[in-house]
Amino acid sequence: MKIDVVIVVKNEAFKLQMCCKELLKRVPLNNLIIIVGKSKDNTLVTAQKYANIILEDENKGVGYARRLGLEKVETEYYASVDSDVILSRDWFSWCINTIQKPRVAACEGYPRPLGAHYAELQRFGLMQGYCSLGNTMLRAHVVREVEMPLVCWGEDYALKERLESRGYNWVVNPDLVSIHLVNDMDMVRHCVNFGVSLGRHQNVSYWSLVKGTLWSFKDFAFQANNSGLNLSTYVLLLRLTRNFSILYGNFGKSKDIQSRDW
Repeated sequence: MKIDVVIVVKNEAFKLQMCCKELLKRVPLNNLIIIVGKSKDNTLVTAQKYANIILEDENKGVGYARRLGLEKVETEYYASVDSDVILSRDWFSWCINTIQKPRVAACEGYPRPLGAHYAELQRFGLMQGYCSLGNTMLRAHVVREVEMPLVCWGEDYALKERLESRGYNWVVNPDLVSIHLVNDMDMVRHCVNFGVSLGRHQNVSYWSLVKGTLWSFKDFAFQANNSGLNLSTYVLLLRLTRNFSILYGNFGKSKDIQSRDW
């Protein structure tokens, strides 16, 4: 059984090439659909090398890009794969068997990061309702039915919530391990980009950021007690980076600082 694969990518030419090379070996493809954001590197050239359908994301956020890709999907089941994920050899066989079970609308394995601290955080996440659209097989008609959320971040969790509210299941297999090509500093950079985007697109008050920053320090002591000082320091760095990046994004959005909620 062949499936369509949708990849959303921006500024990741090298990782995209690694992802696509392994994808072609491990997944029986109908169409490879790549949604390309405006990039400063050779991402578009790399996409043209592997994909038979290429679209531009129009700078409207990852949720819009994923919905754009879904519009081109022809197969009953399709895969959403991040450009920095190398799928495991068993990924397709497990997912295609799981997705055909009653009421399963999405299924995925665990993309384990290269960064040791980030990988440990992800393991905690798997115990707390973890999901992603980075190595996931989905029922196309069900996702169309509930609609891919048009948000600039967190579209995976928003989609999971929509599916579960309709009685569908999102199955995660933590033993089905793929490779996530991100190290610990990649995650810090992601928090910067995420925070700036959130500040520009969402109504986040300054008081919320102050409370979030204070909570980060309070939570630091708890984390240090339970998961070790090194990981706790890393978590604190991520949270503070995210909060101050949101603040930066807010400043970029409006010059009328006095009207904001301090």
